[in-house]
Amino acid sequence: VSNWNWDPAAQQAPGAGAHSIQEMMDKLEARLKANPDDVDGWLMLGRTEFVRNNYKRSAEAFGEAYRASKGKNLEAVVGYGEALTVSDQTSLRSGGKAAQLFEDALAMDPANPKGLWYGGMAAAIGGKLPLAPLGVEDGARKLVARRPRTEFGPHEDCESESDRNPDERLDERPLG
Repeated sequence: VSNWNWDPAAQQAPGAGAHSIQEMMDKLEARLKANPDDVDGWLMLGRTEFVRNNYKRSAEAFGEAYRASKGKNLEAVVGYGEALTVSDQTSLRSGGKAAQLFEDALAMDPANPKGLWYGGMAAAIGGKLPLAPLGVEDGARKLVARRPRTEFGPHEDCESESDRNPDERLDERPLG
């Protein structure tokens, strides 16, 4: 026995079925006003605003999660940094808030994929290559080691190839 209303007119009526995203967000924002230290709520709002391409509001929500967790929640740190970067790329420059957040994220988890990506970009923009002092190189190796094998072959070949001198690889290319 089903409780689904099969009448097409009832299905198209306003307010029928699932609530709109905006209604759910309004409820979440009301909940956060009542409990501003709700880290999970701020994270949910930050993710939602990010996928809706509202990066400034996403950064604000992730910033609240960062504040509420006292900078100890990795998702808040990375989400805040990513939303700041997307909304204002200058924040990734040396001394920028996003650059610092990604350094903090890599200190918390040296193999965090977004931390590695954005942290590497921040280091490159700031002229801080090689990346080894940030732990990015070691984290990248760990990330590659976790990657599953693909139809293109085992990933072990990637590491041995990347460790070789690039000039040697050029010498191995067939001419013509």
